[in-house]
Amino acid sequence: MFPTETSTFVVQIDMTMRDTKFELLRSRILLSEALSRIIEIARPKIESMGHELITDLPVDPIVLDADESRLKQIFLNLLSNSAKFTAPGGQIWVTAKLVGNEVVVSVRDNGIGIPSENLPKIFDIFSRISRSREPGTGSFGLGVVQFLVEMHGGTVTATSGGKDQGSEFTVRLPVIHESL
Repeated sequence: MFPTETSTFVVQIDMTMRDTKFELLRSRILLSEALSRIIEIARPKIESMGHELITDLPVDPIVLDADESRLKQIFLNLLSNSAKFTAPGGQIWVTAKLVGNEVVVSVRDNGIGIPSENLPKIFDIFSRISRSREPGTGSFGLGVVQFLVEMHGGTVTATSGGKDQGSEFTVRLPVIHESL
């Protein structure tokens, strides 16, 4: 596929008084292939909850200089949240498209949504946003998603129309323009 050029970046963040190290082991990867593998890992959980998974991935190759294992963490977290916060029989969409020098990947659902007052703090580590039928608990999942996306030079945003209006998480990552 691509020659592998691995570089390592070690970053320390402080979470509840202890340091956690994250490493990026970058290589050139094809976005559609990586996302397809990630979706196939998530598919059994999504289907076991009765959801329909709809994908729209680019046919043309989009190359990233990224750590595939960290991309897996990012998108499995987003897909897992969509499955968790969507009632049985719901729909989850994964789309990706090239926009200029970046790829825009969206994970959207028609689940329970996010109250507008909670959107600004959705990526805070251990934010206590009750969106489920379960009691609200602190989590660092979306904070880690944001951190890993930013380590890749990208951004992640969340939008929702509010209660019962679903949610959408949009990840933007820089691409490498090279001919195959």
